[in-house]
Amino acid sequence: MSFNKVTRALAGIAAAAMLIPLAACGGSGNGGSATAEGIPAKGTDDGTEITLWTRSPLERQAKAAVEAYNKSHKNQVKLEIIPNDDMEGKVGGASQTDSLPDILAGDVVRIPYWASEGIFTEITDQINGLDNLKDIQQGHIKAGTVDGAEYTLPFITDVSVWVWNKDLYKEAGLDPEQGPTDIKTFTEQAKKVAALNKDGVAGSYLAGQSGGALVFDLFPSV
Repeated sequence: MSFNKVTRALAGIAAAAMLIPLAACGGSGNGGSATAEGIPAKGTDDGTEITLWTRSPLERQAKAAVEAYNKSHKNQVKLEIIPNDDMEGKVGGASQTDSLPDILAGDVVRIPYWASEGIFTEITDQINGLDNLKDIQQGHIKAGTVDGAEYTLPFITDVSVWVWNKDLYKEAGLDPEQGPTDIKTFTEQAKKVAALNKDGVAGSYLAGQSGGALVFDLFPSV
């Protein structure tokens, strides 16, 4: 692929109201990567076709972002949805055959490894040149930072929350205005609610009985 196309496309998207600000791919997996030197944060909107891979769980959000971007820019993004379980293998294979997309929306947990493998274009200057840098989730930028060089921007972020039943808290003798703040208080409060021994009431529930929710909610407190 053309490294110039990659860097021009990246910069143009990164400045587009954070619609599709992802990491550009530009290497063969052998440690080399494209350079974005001299590309302004505002980017270039000259009718370039940009390929974007995203994971299937992000399909709805990605399609909405691409549609909005394509309506407001000469550049046009061509979106490809990759099954979640296939993404890692597809990226690995493409990095060895020089067939990576221009833009990749990957799982944040895989980004540090991919960045260290040199398949992303460094965009430190472009990130620092964004007018809305202070509004961007810094943790996602750090996830794609290797030896001080920044390679990624967040695409879709969300938050994990704990919700507590104030009525049950009152019955259990707990302060209904003070929910759990860490694993310790979560456990203590859950046990007190469970001790009510009410039919259909447990000390805690997972949203949608989702095992992933357990990790997202509790792991940051471990």
